[in-house]
Amino acid sequence: MTRKILIEGLGGRYPYWTMNDLPGYGLMMFTKHPCHFYEKPFTTSKWKRSLLIAEPIHGLQNHPLTIATSHFESLANHQTRKSQMHEAFSLMPAENSIICGDFNFDDAWQHETQVYEQAGYEEVLKKYVPETAFTMYKTSKSGAVRFDKILLSQSTLEPTNGFICGNFATPLFSQRNEGPELVETDDLVRTPSDHMAVVADFKFKPT
Repeated sequence: MTRKILIEGLGGRYPYWTMNDLPGYGLMMFTKHPCHFYEKPFTTSKWKRSLLIAEPIHGLQNHPLTIATSHFESLANHQTRKSQMHEAFSLMPAENSIICGDFNFDDAWQHETQVYEQAGYEEVLKKYVPETAFTMYKTSKSGAVRFDKILLSQSTLEPTNGFICGNFATPLFSQRNEGPELVETDDLVRTPSDHMAVVADFKFKPT
């Protein structure tokens, strides 16, 4: 989807939004609540990746909250991703923090998964989707993977639901009865994006 489509489609419901200026791999955040927005470029990145951060100005329900998103380094740049995650965690408060986005590694890759676990974060969707769940279909170049994650720190928040969405063919392909799974045979993406979306609901714990 283009930024213009997202702004036109979501801007009415989520009037507070921000984005960075990185064509092709940019970041956007939409919210119903007025926020302080920040961007922190990563110290090391071949593709100018960064962390986009939002803090509701008045908190939510009398709780502080910090939410961030990023598109961590792509391809076989394992050490760079680890460095970027360490940098992201160092910028976030120890409590009531959520980091989500395209982490570019599957949770089966323990040497990278342990980075967020050791920083005190849990991956929310693990509670709600099977281990075999994926957000990118198998293609001729790689197997099915779930690079997209929602991480939660120690928190007064607790997840209540999580799921993956966007697993459908766009009208151009569905009218020809071409399902999204055909990407496995011809590498042609028929879903709205080559990544499906991850979604989670949260509530604050009673005090």
